[in-house]
Amino acid sequence: MILGKVFLVAAFVFFTFGVIAQFRFRDFYRRLLVVGISDTAGLILFFTGVILLRGAEPYSLKLFFLLVIILLINPLAAHKLGRSAYHSRLGENDEP
Repeated sequence: MILGKVFLVAAFVFFTFGVIAQFRFRDFYRRLLVVGISDTAGLILFFTGVILLRGAEPYSLKLFFLLVIILLINPLAAHKLGRSAYHSRLGENDEP
């Protein structure tokens, strides 16, 4: 029970750092990197915490499958966004 709450607090910390990084970084690619990492890590911790709090029941199994789907889709979506921005030459004339 306590371990589940620790995971939820850690997820909140990752989400908070992701929001702060959105305001701190100006470059699209840096924002994309931070959001991709913080959202994926935050969702892993969040779903793991909820699964630990709920215990072994069908709801936890559904959350586990949702977690697996998110682990597959989130990095791919961030990669596709970055690649399309690169091919459209986003930020080419910007100063670092």
